[in-house]
Amino acid sequence: MKKYILGLIVGLVMGMSVTAFAGWCSTSVDVYTDPDTMVQYLIVDHRTTDGVGVGICPRYTSSGNIMYVGSEIIE
Repeated sequence: MKKYILGLIVGLVMGMSVTAFAGWCSTSVDVYTDPDTMVQYLIVDHRTTDGVGVGICPRYTSSGNIMYVGSEIIE
């Protein structure tokens, strides 16, 4: 019985510490089209209680080409 109580206490303490560590998190992904080149970019904005992170990369088609918007999207 002591092992079960000890296991329950350890589990609760670990669960509370993970919950406190997780904190608040918000992530958004936007698509931006460069008006000069018409290349599309993905902009990822990641905000937590620890800080802010932003990443940008070109958007690719399924064949690996850079995606751009013109009269049509080229694959």
